[in-house]
Amino acid sequence: MSDHEKMIKTILDSLLAHDITTLNVDHIRWAGKQKSISLAIDKIRVDFAIFYKEQMIHLEIKSEREALLDSAYHQVEIARRKKRIVGLVIPASSYESVNNALKYRRLWNKVFPIVYENLVDDPVRELKQLIRLAD
Repeated sequence: MSDHEKMIKTILDSLLAHDITTLNVDHIRWAGKQKSISLAIDKIRVDFAIFYKEQMIHLEIKSEREALLDSAYHQVEIARRKKRIVGLVIPASSYESVNNALKYRRLWNKVFPIVYENLVDDPVRELKQLIRLAD
């Protein structure tokens, strides 16, 4: 299992532990997938599509190495153009550099960085905050 898949599995376990179950997830086999919730947005696929508090939230998970690649920003920019709530989940060590890159790419206040460790610790708090920021 890759680091990316391990991050996704850990987040999935945390979401389920907090009774957040209306979701679909990529890269992981899980019997509870809600396949009616699409991961596809145009030509891309996000890692998580979560229906929470009557909002559709898309999360893209990136490791420290992946977080600064152009492809990561291209992917979240496409998702955001479709008027989605989009979170870019990254390790705490990448937060400042990702935040600066989002500002530079004019994605600030459109795509929201989420610290991976915070999402695992309290997904309810992080998803509620994401919805508030996107309003």
